Amino acid sequence: MTKMISDPIFGEMMYRHGWTKKDHLMLWGQEYIVNTSAEAYTGDEILDSQRDAFKKNKDNIAQHSDKMILKTTEYFEFILGIVNINKEDVIAGLIPRTILFRRDGSWGILFDSKWEEEHGFAIFVIDDKIEVGDQDTFL
Repeated sequence: MTKMISDPIFGEMMYRHGWTKKDHLMLWGQEYIVNTSAEAYTGDEILDSQRDAFKKNKDNIAQHSDKMILKTTEYFEFILGIVNINKEDVIAGLIPRTILFRRDGSWGILFDSKWEEEHGFAIFVIDDKIEVGDQDTFL
């Protein structure tokens, strides 16, 4: 079943296994078209915790971007063992696909990754702390 709403914070959203819409993401000096998604159970509306996280994301993503790159670079170096990876390599190897707003107010960006092709890569902000890993870790 497909349902449409006009949320006061998210804007026009469609329900299909969660609330979604296409949106623009400015990250690392580049603009991407991504899915914006708010987790929801069948029949649930978007929660205030998700609206708050959406507003924080829009207001603070630029502040988080340097730390996101640093944490991601460290992950690829120390967990995956990729040698001599730099910021430009990270940006070139990750394509953001979805910004996910969880019911608990945390949010994350899900990426296609040339290094984590099977599991994808994710950067999540949980209680204002940045965590990185494959998507399976967070989903």
